[in-house]
Amino acid sequence: MRLCETFPWTYFTALVYFSQSADIPNADIRQNPPGPVWFSGETVTLECDIRGGSGWRYSWAKRTTQTGLQSLTHQSTEAQKNYIVQSVKVSDSGEYICQAERGSDPVIQSQPGSLYLSVSARPQAALSLDTGFLQILTKDSLTLRCEVEGSSVGWSYTWYADGSQLPEDQDGQTFTLRSGNGSYHREYRCRGNRTEEPFYSTISNGLVPNNIRLQHICGVSGSLVFIISLVLITVCVKYCRKSSGQRSKEEETFYFEVRSEDVCAGDTDQTSAIYEEISHATETAGAQEHACSLVVQL
Repeated sequence: MRLCETFPWTYFTALVYFSQSADIPNADIRQNPPGPVWFSGETVTLECDIRGGSGWRYSWAKRTTQTGLQSLTHQSTEAQKNYIVQSVKVSDSGEYICQAERGSDPVIQSQPGSLYLSVSARPQAALSLDTGFLQILTKDSLTLRCEVEGSSVGWSYTWYADGSQLPEDQDGQTFTLRSGNGSYHREYRCRGNRTEEPFYSTISNGLVPNNIRLQHICGVSGSLVFIISLVLITVCVKYCRKSSGQRSKEEETFYFEVRSEDVCAGDTDQTSAIYEEISHATETAGAQEHACSLVVQL
């Protein structure tokens, strides 16, 4: 009788467990805001949704061809229903997987859901000085130019000075500065904007016009100093060669005039002359020359 009383309860418990195991819910992932491609710098929220009941605990993982499957959360919690990717980078691309579980004995797990997140590099804005070399030295104004690398059509521009956005009516590709009001000493940046993806470019590197201007002036000064030095060196070399040639010729003439044979071949009728051959050592040449010294006997 006791067996008959407990059997229906045992049967009901097993039936409930079998029903829960057979009906495993799926995890659905969607991205917010929706979009097929994301660009670097944007923030993406991945939302995991389990249809059926409440009390689910969520966990996230990422799979890439380089790293394989990588866990993004240490444990499953109810607060991890959404996974936020802040300021996405190209390296954030990959397959994101969400799985949920609930209960403890037994633990019921959902079917995993996955979504591939594709991130592309945002176009780079480049800022440059658009004033010619000679105009920098002669004009009282400078012009900056902003360009989006890889594309030049359909862009408008936002300009920044010392981190603050300039008036919106200044949205052209070039921006002209006037001297005398301190504008040369400010740091300028720019960004491209358009009405299709990607809606904006990265912000360019900073540029201080006065630094560029000084570099040009120093470059001109350095070039002039180099040219003047080169001219002086050339003139000096030519002069030194000429002077050296003249001295060599004079020395040759001098030694020619005092050669021993010229002296010794003098008047042979001077019987009172006594000739003596002497040796003179020259330290610099390391050679010996023979001279004839005429000693007049008084």
